[in-house]
Amino acid sequence: MHDTKQLSWTDGIDSCRCRVSKSVPRFVLIPAGLAGLLGLFVGSLPFLMSALFFFVTPREAQADELFKWFALSPLVFVGMFTFPFSALVIRWSVLVLFGQTHILLDGSKLRVVTSAGPIWSTRRCPLSQLGGFRIATAAVSRSSPAFASLGERSNLVAVRKNGREVVLLRVYPDAIIQQLAEELPARIERLTGRVVQAGMESIRATDLGLETVAMHPQEVLDRVDKPIGSRLVFEDQGEGFVIRAPRLGFRKSTSKAFAVWSMGFLLMQFGLTVTLVPALLAGKVGGQPAAGWVIFAVFTMISIGIVLSRFSAAIRKGSICVNRQSLQLTDSGLFGTQRAEWDLATIEEVRVGVEKYESEDGASWDHFVQVRPDAETSRQWFDHLEKSELEWIVTQIRTRLSGQTTDA
Repeated sequence: MHDTKQLSWTDGIDSCRCRVSKSVPRFVLIPAGLAGLLGLFVGSLPFLMSALFFFVTPREAQADELFKWFALSPLVFVGMFTFPFSALVIRWSVLVLFGQTHILLDGSKLRVVTSAGPIWSTRRCPLSQLGGFRIATAAVSRSSPAFASLGERSNLVAVRKNGREVVLLRVYPDAIIQQLAEELPARIERLTGRVVQAGMESIRATDLGLETVAMHPQEVLDRVDKPIGSRLVFEDQGEGFVIRAPRLGFRKSTSKAFAVWSMGFLLMQFGLTVTLVPALLAGKVGGQPAAGWVIFAVFTMISIGIVLSRFSAAIRKGSICVNRQSLQLTDSGLFGTQRAEWDLATIEEVRVGVEKYESEDGASWDHFVQVRPDAETSRQWFDHLEKSELEWIVTQIRTRLSGQTTDA
């Protein structure tokens, strides 16, 4: 059992600060230390390469003025890649090993500052955009080898009203996370009630939701309340209900990593279009022009595929309809609309399906609504939604199906 006295609050008139005692699990200490050593090694590579040039080059050649520039070139051409990487890794290692964390509240924003001397990291969320808090826990998955080492630890996440997450604390004791999740809404209410700013109203503790999610991809929870920031629309129709999943849009339909990669690829395509194509048309390209056209065609086809896939994901929408007789699912996108209907009496189970995919980059997981028996066993309904949203959808369907069974 962890001591919740690791939290130390200091209240002011228009702000408050909470000092969170350092709590780094043992299984993180060694990787963090090794990462710091790796960062130092990578950062020293340009200097080691320059030193190597001096040692292996004869003294007569070292007298040449050009040699000095050549020997120092790794500091520029290699260092432009290694120095930023080294700085980021060392910064992360120092903050994990020696950083002290403070939670800061004022009348406009929530901040979490982790500092170690001149090195710091800040995560912030405007209070006007705060929708609530989320506890990501592995407590229900202790039997999993991947999560057994976490012990009784969780993450605390601030969730904006648009669904975007700001991770406040990672892998802290459950007791600390639970206490913060309970105290922060009350302190925000008291603080915003004192501080009146233009265009901002007092935030009540009841306006801020609190929910729990499971870290393990295979762990599925029952979810009575709609997830914080979800755009799903629930329409009660008396004898049934309809849940509508609106279009996600470009920002929420893909990960940041894929968005950056796709934008980079499209910029490369644009560069080929404005440089290679005019050169090919003017006959200024040496060698076989056909090879240049093949390269341009391949890049163009990949670019078209990226644009179509992103557009399809952005406009994808669907609906779940439950009435007295049937369950109807509709999922539509750029390439068509899929519909299915089941008689309630024939449904054996509705659950959140989980599918694992192995690749060279590691394992990835897909979550979707699964109805049994399902004639289309390969169909993964609403796999573009978050797992927490699928949990809420399935809970609503199960609740209505159990009510129908009781009435029957």
